[in-house]
Amino acid sequence: MALLWWLLCLVSTVCGHGPSNFIGDYETSAIMEAVNTVDGHHHQMMVFGQPRTRAGTIINGKRMNEAMTNLYLFSRHMSGPEYTDTMTRSAKISCMATQIMLTRGDVPNDGAFQQKMAPFCSIPKLRCNPSMRFRTVDGGCNNLNFPLRGRSHTAQERFLPPEYGDKFNLGYVPRVHSKLGGPLPNPRFISNILYTKGYSLPKSPLYNVALTTFGQFLTHDVSSVPLSRGNPDIECCDGNKPISRPECFSFKVPKGEFETTCMSFTRSESAPYKQCGPGTRNQMNQATSYVDLSVAYGSTEEDTSRLVDKRTGKLISGGPKGCLLPDGPSENCMGNSGCFFSGDTRHSEIPELTTYHILFHREHNRIVDILCKLNPHWTPDRLFQETRKILIGIYQDIVYNEYLPIVLGRDRMKKLGILPTVRGYNTRYDKNIDATIRNSFSVAPLRFGHAQIINHVGSANKDRSLRAKIPLEQNFFITTATRDEKVFGVDGISRWMTTELGYHADRFIADSIRNKLFETRPGNGFDLASVDIQRGRDHGIPSYNAFRKFCGLKPAGLIKSGPFGLPDHDPQAAKLLSTIYKHPDDIDLMAGGISEVNMKGALVGPTFGCLMGLQFVNSRVGDRFFYENEFSPTGFTPAQLDVIKMQTLSSLFCRNFKMGVMQPNAFVSLLAGRQPAVPCEKLPQLGPLELSAWKEIPFKH
Repeated sequence: MALLWWLLCLVSTVCGHGPSNFIGDYETSAIMEAVNTVDGHHHQMMVFGQPRTRAGTIINGKRMNEAMTNLYLFSRHMSGPEYTDTMTRSAKISCMATQIMLTRGDVPNDGAFQQKMAPFCSIPKLRCNPSMRFRTVDGGCNNLNFPLRGRSHTAQERFLPPEYGDKFNLGYVPRVHSKLGGPLPNPRFISNILYTKGYSLPKSPLYNVALTTFGQFLTHDVSSVPLSRGNPDIECCDGNKPISRPECFSFKVPKGEFETTCMSFTRSESAPYKQCGPGTRNQMNQATSYVDLSVAYGSTEEDTSRLVDKRTGKLISGGPKGCLLPDGPSENCMGNSGCFFSGDTRHSEIPELTTYHILFHREHNRIVDILCKLNPHWTPDRLFQETRKILIGIYQDIVYNEYLPIVLGRDRMKKLGILPTVRGYNTRYDKNIDATIRNSFSVAPLRFGHAQIINHVGSANKDRSLRAKIPLEQNFFITTATRDEKVFGVDGISRWMTTELGYHADRFIADSIRNKLFETRPGNGFDLASVDIQRGRDHGIPSYNAFRKFCGLKPAGLIKSGPFGLPDHDPQAAKLLSTIYKHPDDIDLMAGGISEVNMKGALVGPTFGCLMGLQFVNSRVGDRFFYENEFSPTGFTPAQLDVIKMQTLSSLFCRNFKMGVMQPNAFVSLLAGRQPAVPCEKLPQLGPLELSAWKEIPFKH
């Protein structure tokens, strides 16, 4: 290729024409140089990259940080690591070739660049079947005009262009510079001030742990960003010293707060964008962007095939009684209690999250059993697909009818036009709306629930009295509590999480995740609040003020409370922000958004409310398979849709766990005194009678 380039230049010189007449020559040279650089670095990473091992292992006389193993489990390649790597390679080549051209003073030609990148572009060209009855597992072909929108292993979209720290704003350097010069404030410094100082209501007066954990389940359903990896992982701290390498963005922490003064941070992987054209770094989403239970079913055909029993259409189960998630690879968890396998690798991050995975797993298999009797002529694949479609419909109704009205406020949901109707269709699909997850949404507003996480995991008796509790930090990626049916188990945990009040939704973060995230011994944990700040900078997320302007809200002119300062912050939060940041345009989106005063009837402030609202409008209006759409054959019949809209999360808990009684709204604690305890048989049912709406009379030849 280098010889061909030299010959083209020679011919152009002889003929009296400059190389600019050969459209794409600049692109070819830059792309080939980028290929050699990217592949050379990858080879070095895989051969010489520092290995990651199980907890307690000694490598070269050094004990590895077990908390890093937990962190790796949290953000590892969810599925198809080879495919992830090929997509990332394309993105790196495209971005580096862009940098090479700009450094040389050349402006990339989009068409020529894409043409020359074609041999190195891993973005697939999908052929869609317009009459397909069921949504694909990977989210592809949801939008027939733009088949890649919302598909797994693709780049996240953005509300605003990125703000990185390198010369050409390509993402080689994260957002690190203050508007007044110098660096942005240290993430741990922000965490130690903004998330701890002042007065906080200790508990929510109304909402329980089930609400917080459902938000986590939903987050994992629509967003999974892999970290850069080597062989198989990267070490970004050498004791107290941050390691300087392209994949790392570690930061210092005060002495004595953790084992070392370096908090390790690995940057997110990127994905190619717009047919591998020239441009900036855009982070990958391994999950589908749609609200589609990919968290339970998987985001690739490979994952789904490992989860489904081809003989029955059921999801494969595990545990002594065959009622838990299936057993998974030993690297999927910590401890010696055995690992699980599900559609998302973060299923065992905490026991409450595992409980939700088991809830939808059991409900799927329960529905299959009934449909099989109603339609004995259905194949196992038809049983799986119909059940998946039903359960996704129920899940979408829970998200938009039960969860989001609490988070965003019911009035705001009505204004946005995304509150489901009580009965019947509510078709709002628009093929021009892109449902792809926005980068800023996934790294800031979607993480508001971190402030609601409490410091322990509990178990409750049938009368909802506390049976037992253990510190949260002893349960990260450990399945012991889930498997312990005598003291905890999914029945005890589900009764506890629907009763125990969660922390108030504000700017205060619990010690269990601010100082002890993934801790395996005292001092070796992480600070999730700091990591959230750093992740936003890693992704080039613009400032809080930039999103205020985007949302049509008044930006801060000064860092103080009041109309000329921070109008949606209380005086205490505004004062703390003024001690952290030098300029209003330095404030990180996460820090500024989570410290706003919540909107009336909501759990978030105006800025997070704006971004969450926009995203969930896109997720609903841009989903051709959304359960309320009156489309055939992808939609439901009127009778079927009415059955789905009858269901509630409380009814799912009752059908699958030993609840006895349950409040009508699963997210409102019985301790709040707002709802009576209702016998489970009085809640909406989904048995043979209700599912008879799916009974099909076989065609006779």
